[in-house]
Amino acid sequence: MASLRLLRDGVALQRDCVLPISRGGRYTLENVVPACRSCNASKCNAEVTGWMRRRRLDEPAFLRAWVEIGRELRAPIA
Repeated sequence: MASLRLLRDGVALQRDCVLPISRGGRYTLENVVPACRSCNASKCNAEVTGWMRRRRLDEPAFLRAWVEIGRELRAPIA
């Protein structure tokens, strides 16, 4: 995934909303993902899935990872 490579390369990440605040999104664990500054700026006010399609990024892989991370965050701590 691009975000993992960016973390490894030491590029600073920003918070980005899957559904932008201006379109009804909120700052919640389910709606916030890390993004590099250039991706965050190019996404602007678009929904992340439409932006990924325009950039020809791996949308299904992103969505699977997003769902899995959400499950892990909601799972009870053992």
